Amino acid sequence: MQKTDKCTVRDYSNAKKARELKNIIGRLDYVDKNMIPNCPVTIQDTLSTEDIFGPNIGSLKGKTMRNTQEDVKINIHDVPPEIMERHRDVILAVDIMFINKIPFVIFTSFNIHFGTSELVMDMKNEK
Repeated sequence: MQKTDKCTVRDYSNAKKARELKNIIGRLDYVDKNMIPNCPVTIQDTLSTEDIFGPNIGSLKGKTMRNTQEDVKINIHDVPPEIMERHRDVILAVDIMFINKIPFVIFTSFNIHFGTSELVMDMKNEK
């Protein structure tokens, strides 16, 4: 987003030069410390660059690190005794289903009416 209506034409052109200089040398610390002789860009130009053009997206993408997410912790609990007494004999129907040529094994119980699926990693039959 450009904020050109709040600055003069000279401020805009100086900010554009400052952005181009930063794209070439990678940083503007050299300008702030007067390490580049006869540099047309001033400290004020470097400060107004972000106000006019916003942050340098290319520079941010190169410096930003992706944070790793924490693993999901799964708590496995035993089946309550009431359910074990009531549904001691469970009949399962098992089948393999392909979704976009990816195999899944599907389990469905008749009495409990519970279904689940798992990804099949390897379809090879090893004897």
